[in-house]
Amino acid sequence: MTDNLETLFDSAETLSPRLSWMRKHGMQTMRCELSNDEDFQEWMASITYGMFAYGDTEDEALSALASKLGIKMWNES
Repeated sequence: MTDNLETLFDSAETLSPRLSWMRKHGMQTMRCELSNDEDFQEWMASITYGMFAYGDTEDEALSALASKLGIKMWNES
């Protein structure tokens, strides 16, 4: 079925600048489980070799991880 869909919709994958940047740097995000802790942050960003960062929003978690890695965000020049 997948082969049929690829033939039917023969087009290159187009990623947003943000997703392209995340893929380039091997980043993933996930929403954390809810907690009763007031300091709990809902989002975690990580890279494959085990560096993590947290934030109240997905973008804040990505920003914190980019800062730890010393890289510019997708929307910075």
